[in-house]
Amino acid sequence: MLKPNAIMYLTILLILCMTIFNNTTASAHSPSACKSGGEGSGWKVNCSNGPPGHLGQQSTTYAYASGLAQQYKNITSTGATRWNNSGIVRISYSASSNNYIHQYSNTNTNTVAYATAQTFNNHKSRWNIYYNHSKMNGRSAAANNTTATHELGHSIGLGDLTNSSNRNKLMYGTETRTVTTHQAADRTGAREAVK
Repeated sequence: MLKPNAIMYLTILLILCMTIFNNTTASAHSPSACKSGGEGSGWKVNCSNGPPGHLGQQSTTYAYASGLAQQYKNITSTGATRWNNSGIVRISYSASSNNYIHQYSNTNTNTVAYATAQTFNNHKSRWNIYYNHSKMNGRSAAANNTTATHELGHSIGLGDLTNSSNRNKLMYGTETRTVTTHQAADRTGAREAVK
């Protein structure tokens, strides 16, 4: 049988453990804390549970998959610099990152590039960008830099826009967009994505 002092110490220890555990898991927020925007706003953020999620912090890193061609390293760096210059998010290279930049080749698709993500509590826990070498190889550096900037927008949680009225936004989901970098509406979405 436990003595009263032992029970008191165990109770205090249990309360202390519960307090610590609750504080470490309370960092995620409800989807309502992140505004999702929409076509009419000119920006979309993936606030809901499950992929693709949103970044939920003001910085992220990336690493290069093995064998990535220098041209894809260069455009990724340019895209990251464009987002870094917004003052909203910091995207930087780190060899130890678990987010990767890849290249692949598929001539049987119109897809130039795409992003994938894993999430935990609405926030991205891992993301990847895939550049389609067969589609990007014959394009201008300016077009490829725009694609990289767009895909890095996905890495922070911005979704594709599909209404043609949004062709003047970076996150317009096709290559017929009329801009080469993020616009005011894209930056408004980015501010939500880093919450």
